[in-house]
Amino acid sequence: ATLNATKVTVNGAGAFPINGCQGGIGIQVGFEHGGQVGHAILSHDTVTNYQKNGMTIDGTGSTATITGTTVTGAGPADQGQNGIQVSRGAQATISKATISDNECDHSLIPRCGPEGEQATGVMFYGAAAGSSVSKSKVSKNDMGVYYVSEGGTEPASPEVAITEDKLIENRYESVQLEQGKATVNNDKITGPGLDGIYLNQYEGQPYAVDASAKEDTIKGMTQAAVYVWSSDLETDIPGTFLIEKSAISKKNEAEVINLNPGK
Repeated sequence: ATLNATKVTVNGAGAFPINGCQGGIGIQVGFEHGGQVGHAILSHDTVTNYQKNGMTIDGTGSTATITGTTVTGAGPADQGQNGIQVSRGAQATISKATISDNECDHSLIPRCGPEGEQATGVMFYGAAAGSSVSKSKVSKNDMGVYYVSEGGTEPASPEVAITEDKLIENRYESVQLEQGKATVNNDKITGPGLDGIYLNQYEGQPYAVDASAKEDTIKGMTQAAVYVWSSDLETDIPGTFLIEKSAISKKNEAEVINLNPGK
């Protein structure tokens, strides 16, 4: 099926008030576990008061073009909300969007926090190559933009592009990259927030991050502009990250923290 939605408001999906259950999606396009493939062209829509995700594009073959939309979470809540999720083989291009206020509050639910469950503005979880977020404002989320590849082998070329975005006051990571290839170019990353670009690899992942950043601005981070980490320092897999022609302000607590020297 194909959905064309312009200037549509979705106000409410799932329980209200939020109860922490993992359901309640404003607009769902495709569903991998149900074998459903969906397509959507979404323009200048507004989604709010969702329990889990504002928009989900899910499953191999599912696609979406999302332009000028506004997706607003509940702010500090007992839920790891995601503004827009692109997952399990789906492809989506997001541009000129405003995505904000997805925060999982540790004071309400103990599993939330910088080392626990986090809410995300834009989540690329096993997204298909060609997915992107560009010229968008992503602010006041736990994580601004998150990417991890889910393929069994490292992709040959970047799957996700994060380009010309304003990433503002995302309280933990403005951009978090795990295994896979991605580009982060011409973005303005502004704190306060913990880290500007956070690179990590969890135990058991078959490959690491292979990413690049160019002509970005990073300032106001309370931990580091760029932070490199692995959950298993003894067996982690070497990755690569090239950052060039970027402005890293001295207003960051540190420029680069690398907990994996030599790797």
